[in-house]
Amino acid sequence: MKTLSKLAAFFIFICSTIFGQTYGLDGLDPSLFEKYRVPVINYRSIYLNTRFNYNSIVHNSNNNFESNDRLYENYQFQLQPVFNCSYESEEKEYGFVGNVRLIGNSRLNKWEYEPNVNKNHVISYSYQINLSPKVIYYVQNSDYFFSSSLNAEILIDRSDEKYSNNGDTNAEFVKYDNQEYEIEIGFGYGKIRNVTPLVQAARFQNRLMVLNKLNNRFNDETMLALAQQFSKSAAYNTVYDRVDKFFWNDIESILNNNGISLNELNQYSNSYIREVENELKFLRYEGCRISSIINLDYTKIRQHRTNGSYANPLEETSLLSAGIKAELSKQINLRSQFRTEISLKGGSFLTNNPIDKQEYSIQNMIGYWYELTDRFVIQCTNSFQYTIRNSSETGHITQNIFTMSANYFWEDNITSGFSYNWQHIGYNDIYRYVDHTQNTQSINFNLSYIFTSNFLMK
Repeated sequence: MKTLSKLAAFFIFICSTIFGQTYGLDGLDPSLFEKYRVPVINYRSIYLNTRFNYNSIVHNSNNNFESNDRLYENYQFQLQPVFNCSYESEEKEYGFVGNVRLIGNSRLNKWEYEPNVNKNHVISYSYQINLSPKVIYYVQNSDYFFSSSLNAEILIDRSDEKYSNNGDTNAEFVKYDNQEYEIEIGFGYGKIRNVTPLVQAARFQNRLMVLNKLNNRFNDETMLALAQQFSKSAAYNTVYDRVDKFFWNDIESILNNNGISLNELNQYSNSYIREVENELKFLRYEGCRISSIINLDYTKIRQHRTNGSYANPLEETSLLSAGIKAELSKQINLRSQFRTEISLKGGSFLTNNPIDKQEYSIQNMIGYWYELTDRFVIQCTNSFQYTIRNSSETGHITQNIFTMSANYFWEDNITSGFSYNWQHIGYNDIYRYVDHTQNTQSINFNLSYIFTSNFLMK
């Protein structure tokens, strides 16, 4: 597996070196990342996601002592309408994301272990509702802000389960309900801006120079104006029917002020220019922010079976906590970005007679992003969380996730890449008699065709 991973990384590097274009950021002044200001961006969108999955596993084993045959099949269909509303400016930000996910699932598990034949068939359907509004308001155009957010998730699942053992059949109906709500209120200082549009403006400038449409680089004022225009691309998709026409007409109005016209470009040059909006890139953020927060987390889980068991809530908890959070994102140079977040939080459970009395946690994320060329993006992140819970005895949970990935952008909306993931979980709880450590590793290879534009990696 290690040899295969090295070969894949070497292959992507060679492709990027041979086919990769000039990086196109050499003419961008790094100080523009700090000068960039977010324009007024306001849009709403509704879209529909669908997915169909089928998995099948057949296992056969025969030896001198026994014969064992096993079949596993799973069908799943998902339908998910999503509503998205967003407003962003230097004075305030607000957003709302709401979606409903409908899932139908059929799962068959059959195994023959001579002379026994067992069969388990489950047909289930569920729907899940997610609501996520958020608001950030800056006080009198300063860097001081108030913030509030809500994350609500409601899951309702129903399933019919049939068990068969050598002809004897048992049926059971299971209801499962899960509700989770998280309310956060905060006050802080600082701003973190999405400066990805500046990268698009720099690459757009470079391609104009390659096509001999631009002799000297744009001044800072023009670069910032182009960046603000690229930042509005998502809004154009929700406002205009002919998105391409209106978006690029407004781009050309900025170019006309510099004596540049795109009217005489041939088909190849026109596609070369407009590909800037769809290139693979990572999301770039610039700035720092620190805030104090108050959280209220509420969870309720209820499960009911036809025989009456588990009729009462399996879990109902309310946790009120307070903490502090700091965020920093910095463009190290024109090719790379460093980001880190750290938060400290602690509070008490409000539910009557909870198993745990208090909970305290520390979380930290460190990430590094690097663009080798305009086609090759490398990402490396590490997330750590340590949680202490006090009951009659003290327990703790340690979790660490390390991820490294590389993605290569081909042509015509195709990307390929690989990722490595290592996860460690250590759980120690004397009250629940649990003490174990789990380490998992995975390597994934992917080839994707993207139907929409803007390949943004978070």
